[in-house]
Amino acid sequence: MNKKNNRKFKLTAAITVFITGAFCMMILPLLTAGTAVIRYYQIMVNQKAYGCYETSEDAVRDLVKARKELAEQQEEPVMIQAACSIEPVKKVPKTSSPGAVYKEVYEALEGHMEQKVQPACTLRVNEFTVTVASEAEAVTTLELIKNKYDTVNAFEVQLTDSGNQNSLTPVCTVREGAAAGEMIDIGFEQKIEIVKGYVNQNEISDAASAAAALTKEYETPAVYTVEKGDCLSIIAEKNGMKTKELMELNQLTDSEYINIGDELIVTVPKPEVSVWYKLRSAYEEEYQAEIQYVDNDQWYTGTEKVLQEGTSGRRQVVAEITYSSGQETGRELLEETLLAEAQPRVIERGTSTPPTYIKPLVGGSFSSPFGSRWGRMHKGIDWSCPIGTAIRASCGGRVVSAGWVNGYGNCITIRHSDGKQTRYAHLSKILVSSGSQVKQGEKIALSGNTGNSTGPHLHFEILVDGVQVNPSKYLN
Repeated sequence: MNKKNNRKFKLTAAITVFITGAFCMMILPLLTAGTAVIRYYQIMVNQKAYGCYETSEDAVRDLVKARKELAEQQEEPVMIQAACSIEPVKKVPKTSSPGAVYKEVYEALEGHMEQKVQPACTLRVNEFTVTVASEAEAVTTLELIKNKYDTVNAFEVQLTDSGNQNSLTPVCTVREGAAAGEMIDIGFEQKIEIVKGYVNQNEISDAASAAAALTKEYETPAVYTVEKGDCLSIIAEKNGMKTKELMELNQLTDSEYINIGDELIVTVPKPEVSVWYKLRSAYEEEYQAEIQYVDNDQWYTGTEKVLQEGTSGRRQVVAEITYSSGQETGRELLEETLLAEAQPRVIERGTSTPPTYIKPLVGGSFSSPFGSRWGRMHKGIDWSCPIGTAIRASCGGRVVSAGWVNGYGNCITIRHSDGKQTRYAHLSKILVSSGSQVKQGEKIALSGNTGNSTGPHLHFEILVDGVQVNPSKYLN
């Protein structure tokens, strides 16, 4: 019979007597506190009163004496299933002689005595307990759990002294004369304590039932950390849950987002006892050589070209693999023999940081987007601003033109290292000349209202391969 709460084991009749005496000693201070009013005491056995005593000490003496004599007369340990206490009374009850009272108490206890108590061993894992009949049954229980993974029964469970009185702990050792094969070690992940004592017969399980109870999976709360590529449905699937269950457990709504690094509560089935083991395994495997990179500082980062495709190699490996309840938790390579060498993939990659583009003025009011406007294509974006507002280079580069352009009025065009061009139009004053180098953010002009303009503003364009594109897609 399994119990989550720790049982009180009645190890010997002497312990039973000790507990009774200790209980009575605990209630004496409460009883003596009212001696000015209460003058008599009765022994209560299952709510039935016996005798009349002038002091509680006399009542305790008779109760302890009766229990002790009952225990001494038994060849085997017994359990008295009776609620006993000493109760105060204010009125003198009808009573008989002291000898007759003692006999009545003795007979009352004898009527509740059970002969079903027997030696047993309880396996305790944290707060979980299960009881079997003997040490041999405890070993059999653990052997049943171990043998799920030790299929050739190469290891045996032995009980060793844990250092605590009446307490043992299990260890797994190689069985004499056994061939362990690939398995080199095995054990139990949890601390298991085996306590010897006496229990009622109906509390004892057979080895098979005890093993089943210890390995039954219970839902245990666990924390999951959100990783790249995760979403609620993926996390739920990883943990054997439904998305709705995951959301309810974490009090999430449809409008909430999860981010990398967030922690979510998930339920993970977990047994009371799990087994770890190590295998030494020899096998062949394919492997890939590390990619080799050739840096090119003339290319921007993100630009790559494959110079050589790689090929797979093969190797003979001896590895030590660690498992927990059948799931691999670690792998250490002990030996490696090369059978066919892998050829690396070679990639040329750019290392230069690509240029960035910033808004070419501080302030200003966005007044016109890129796209169709008044039946015509507007090939840039506009910011309305007072005449004389400082205009700055959106990106560093070389000025390819600076002067009057029909429609644009005073206009500057700059070519940048990535091949793009930027154009600044309707300027009131140009501060750079054609051929000069400018840095990002450098002041190049003052805004104005020149050319075909509907009012003071800056017209700004970005050109890719000579064609205007939407600048908003490039501005940081």
